[in-house]
Amino acid sequence: KDTARSMHCWSVDDEDLANKRAALRRILVKAIAQSHGTKHYFQGLNDVASVLYFALGEVQAVRALDWLMHHTLALWFEPSLPPLVAIMSCIPHLLRLAAPSAYAVLCACDSGPRPDFALSWVTTWFAHNTRDIAALYQLFDVLFDTPSGDATAVVYLAAEVIKQCLARVPESEHPTDFCEAVQFFGALP
Repeated sequence: KDTARSMHCWSVDDEDLANKRAALRRILVKAIAQSHGTKHYFQGLNDVASVLYFALGEVQAVRALDWLMHHTLALWFEPSLPPLVAIMSCIPHLLRLAAPSAYAVLCACDSGPRPDFALSWVTTWFAHNTRDIAALYQLFDVLFDTPSGDATAVVYLAAEVIKQCLARVPESEHPTDFCEAVQFFGALP
């Protein structure tokens, strides 16, 4: 079902979009099948695979996705969310140290300093929230280049995005509750 919502802002016409979504389904099925039952689909994997497909083509996207599933994104494939939640819990701590005013904004939201709205950023490497495919290519280059198994680079990036988004608008426009934070940070520049 997720592939039916994929690539809506990157393709030109309906026929092209249908063909690319079919290729995306093949990429996901092949990469997951190659794991011999050790990895399973999670919501958002389609977004990561979409960027890989656009950048590398179908065959290389399967290889790249397979590598990511066993290395940098391995935590995303744990049977439950605690390892991912633990990684995301670093975001407020980074903000507390590097951007106390951004940390204060998060603390003022109903959810406290938990940046749950950033879950899609972290799990999809921002692919779910970013319309600029060229920017995603650059971002994926950086994240691919992190040491094998290091899932923290995207967390540092998420903290910086929060800091920069808040710095761009007057304090009176900062979110004050969780719903506002989701809306505010959901529209990435």
